[in-house]
Amino acid sequence: MEPGQAWALEVECRAAKAGKDALKRLGWLDSGRRSQLTCDGSKVAFPVTMQGAQALLSIFGGERGQDQCEQLVGSPGASLVSLELPGNRRSSIAPQQRLSKEVLLLLQERDLDEALVEELPTKWERIGDLVILPGSSLRSELWKSLGSPLWKIIAECLGVTKVARQGPVASTGTRDSGVEMLLGEDGWVEHRENAILYCFDATKCMFSSGNVTERSRMGELNCDNDVIVDLFAGIGYFVLPFLVRARAKHVYACEWNPHALYALRRNLRASAVEKRCTVIEGDNRLTAPREVADRVCLGLLPSSEGSWAVAVRALKSGGGILHVHENIKDVEEEDWIEYLTKSLQTLANAQGRSWEIRVNHIEHVKWYAPHVRHIVADVWCSSFKET
Repeated sequence: MEPGQAWALEVECRAAKAGKDALKRLGWLDSGRRSQLTCDGSKVAFPVTMQGAQALLSIFGGERGQDQCEQLVGSPGASLVSLELPGNRRSSIAPQQRLSKEVLLLLQERDLDEALVEELPTKWERIGDLVILPGSSLRSELWKSLGSPLWKIIAECLGVTKVARQGPVASTGTRDSGVEMLLGEDGWVEHRENAILYCFDATKCMFSSGNVTERSRMGELNCDNDVIVDLFAGIGYFVLPFLVRARAKHVYACEWNPHALYALRRNLRASAVEKRCTVIEGDNRLTAPREVADRVCLGLLPSSEGSWAVAVRALKSGGGILHVHENIKDVEEEDWIEYLTKSLQTLANAQGRSWEIRVNHIEHVKWYAPHVRHIVADVWCSSFKET
């Protein structure tokens, strides 16, 4: 973010309360500045913190970012605008508009076709001080000929110091990131979200800004006396919210990507919660603890089904809660819930667990692709039936 720059989220007046409440809940509302009506009186602009602006920039820049932001704040047509300080005088120049203007000047300077500006990406992901462009962006020889000045303009307009381009995720089981650096010495970033610091190398480890609402939801749980097993811990996506905000008694963090393991241990130390976490290296199907957990997190996409049996074994004999992640076609959601329930019941019976299994809640996290949603099923496994 630039000096003298501030940000506000504009929401429709009829949804102002829901928008303000959502910003408060996420810790993104800047209470040091006043909200104000837009010139036409149709929207309220709520000032947001730098942390909130960074998170919202990431959301708006992602796939179906507008839909996700509207779901997050409960207001259709929500938008993030830049404000110039001091005096709180409005400069409704969105990052995309400024980027187009600056790149157009560069194209004119190099005597290149001004129509190229239409090829600029309209979405991106922001993580800390790094912006990640879509994998298909700016790959032609003409764009390459602009070299470093282009990447520096992008960084300046989007308020970061590093620029990268998305690449294919490695087909190995460890799912290494394929991000390619375009500006900056390395891919290490510090991303603060919901008062939690995530440090990792974006060229080695995956991170989805679109999962911010689910990370927040896990942090809002009451886990004071809970022992939790996270079967796909990564850099601490859910481990840290469980420990820092939900105050879990202890978390077993299973992971087999060496780069993620390095970042996970670093993040645990940074949040001073390493004494309440046991990091377990290797394939969770072989290494996960048994009969210790009150909750098990299965945060793997597109499906965690390969570890459903592991999750059942990890729960205490009296049962507990499973948080099962899945990518599912919207028209197949009900069928999948039935399949999940029956599958877990079969697995539990095979392990001698006399449990009643039911799905208590379905969380719609984000759209992963057209008509494909990332959902989380909260599954209750109990050793008795309620009467």
